[in-house]
Amino acid sequence: MPLNARQQGHFRTAQRMLRELGHDDPEAFALAKPKKGERLATYRTIQRIFFEVLALVRADLAGQHVHLGHTVLEHAVFNAMLGDSEDPVADIVGSVRAQGLHHPGFVLYPLFGFGLLDAPAASFTASQRLEIIDGSAGIAVTSRLADQAELLGFLERASAGLGVVGTVPQRAIAHFVAMRGVTDWLVQNPLLLVRIRTVSMGARENQSIYVQAIEHRATLLGLVSVLAKPRQASRLLSRSTQGASNGDTLDFRHYFVFESPGVADRELRTERVPMGPRRAPLVQISDLDIDVDPTAWSTPRVHSTVMALTRAMLDLEDLQAAVASGALSGRRKENVSRKLSTAMHWCRRSFASFTTPSEAVVATAVAFEALLSDGYSQGITDKIGQRAAACLKKRRAPAALVPAVTELFRWRGAIVHKGEAETQIDLRLARRAFAHCLVDVVRRVRIAEPTQTLQIAELFPAQSAEPLRKNSEPVEKHS
Repeated sequence: MPLNARQQGHFRTAQRMLRELGHDDPEAFALAKPKKGERLATYRTIQRIFFEVLALVRADLAGQHVHLGHTVLEHAVFNAMLGDSEDPVADIVGSVRAQGLHHPGFVLYPLFGFGLLDAPAASFTASQRLEIIDGSAGIAVTSRLADQAELLGFLERASAGLGVVGTVPQRAIAHFVAMRGVTDWLVQNPLLLVRIRTVSMGARENQSIYVQAIEHRATLLGLVSVLAKPRQASRLLSRSTQGASNGDTLDFRHYFVFESPGVADRELRTERVPMGPRRAPLVQISDLDIDVDPTAWSTPRVHSTVMALTRAMLDLEDLQAAVASGALSGRRKENVSRKLSTAMHWCRRSFASFTTPSEAVVATAVAFEALLSDGYSQGITDKIGQRAAACLKKRRAPAALVPAVTELFRWRGAIVHKGEAETQIDLRLARRAFAHCLVDVVRRVRIAEPTQTLQIAELFPAQSAEPLRKNSEPVEKHS
């Protein structure tokens, strides 16, 4: 967005002041800033305007799903203040696009406890490798790889399928694979690849962006795992690659970011990023104890729900980009967009291998509460059930999913208040219900036109809270 008249006046003032000081880069400016005296006011004025423009540039790029690290952005804004730019936001954003820095790269992350199911009629061995590449969702996953050659092949196929601009750096990959004891998971664990549009010059500059993208795709995989009809009770009989996953590399210390160089014939810029002082949240993202059936992407009875989930996830990320950009409609929905990510977070946590069945029930119930309520109040469980029924009715989901939500909260109450559930727990139907509810709530948020901050209750007027009719036409026929 262009600067308004006030901002343009302030920016011209900062340009004049900065030229008079004679600093060539932001580091020199920061080091020369006095702690007191008459010149301190000049530095503070420049600094205030600098951060105002920096926020505008970051918001504009975030609205386009492009995230530049603070090092890149600070130099870009400082250089604009030193130059003759009259509209630094437009000039910097235009420069980013001209250099191709808005093109996608990807972040590469390990998984454990994760399996892909082979086709029922295919012969299967423990060493067999399976993969899924979904360009629309910006995600690729593979089971454990055998060696460096298989890793390179997967990365090249995934890059092509996800529209990544740039070539896979073979020498860098060979170097990373050779780092024994540090990056063993590259050829010993299932891998998750997520498309991103970021540029950074420092470790962990965009880590929150990576974490959110990985969490959303991991949740998508978890929900897809419960949509397809179960093959067998035994993973061995259902031919899962999970048995080939390695649990000895759980001490993940790094992940990899591959950023676009802007042109197709140059190698992707590669960064091995340390997880930082708090590794636990990042390790938790890797913990995905599920079997995903690749046929879910092609089987008609579940394909429509998988595609609807994908669209809902992308719509949520568009909403979060609108919030980050300062768009009016986005700001009014900021609270709900945050709650949707919270709901997805707790849904994903319910699939973790370190989670007991009771903990999985509580996590799934929390996911429903974040999705369908604004906070605790008398009768909130009944309201959640009514709103879930309204969502399922709108989605024309199977009628059996409505009592599954009620049963979930009965289990949750027994676990929290009595210490254990009275019956055997099977969350498959409740999780299917959550998938449908998530799709419908995102749809309601997208079309809502709030005058103030949007609340979940506003998405469900009283007349919509009706029980699901048993003659509603299902869109998927699960057994």
